Amino acid sequence: MFGYNRYVVAQDERALLIRDGSAVEILDTGVHRYFDPLNRLRVERFSLQKLRFEHGLLESLIRDRQDLFDRWFELVEIGENEVGLVYVRDALDEVLLPRTRAAFWKIEDTVRIERADVSETLEVAGQLLRQMRRSTQAQVIHARNRVILEATVAAGEHGLLFVDGVLDRELHPGTYGFWQIDRPVSVKIVDLRRQAMEVGGQEILTKDKVSLRVNLAATYRI
Repeated sequence: MFGYNRYVVAQDERALLIRDGSAVEILDTGVHRYFDPLNRLRVERFSLQKLRFEHGLLESLIRDRQDLFDRWFELVEIGENEVGLVYVRDALDEVLLPRTRAAFWKIEDTVRIERADVSETLEVAGQLLRQMRRSTQAQVIHARNRVILEATVAAGEHGLLFVDGVLDRELHPGTYGFWQIDRPVSVKIVDLRRQAMEVGGQEILTKDKVSLRVNLAATYRI
């Protein structure tokens, strides 16, 4: 039909209808027709395989079209001393760092957000650390490498945890993860097993000018 544009949104998609650079409407699955004789409209489609909505118009949507935003999106704001754990269908999908604001498409019983206070709890919970180590999501891997210090203390070893350069605690054998956000965290591993040390032959002279060759072997343990 003359003057009308036809837009088809697939079942696993949502679309953003834009007029002259401003958001007009969110299009759900189906066929949509709009009268647009001057071709001022355009559509951007988003796959629901990725539920986080990232777009240059996000802030203007929140500010100028609150009604539209609230109907289609969930806004998550992470505090200064928090990290946000984003679960999609009960699988860890993303880790939101402190001072982050993110929007997610509203799909019933799909997205769940958990928060962890990193100001009071330095250690990453064992179950969460295992989830992050198993995850193949690029964002989870990036966050793990960026904000978590992992350390493994083997049998016969002892770990020393330093926070801001000060000894915080001793670590017994096991695997640990620590949030290193806005503070330096390090682990020094100390081997407690008996160690052997040998000093190669040394030539020395006695008081009587007699040349002797001395070999030294020692054992020590911390």
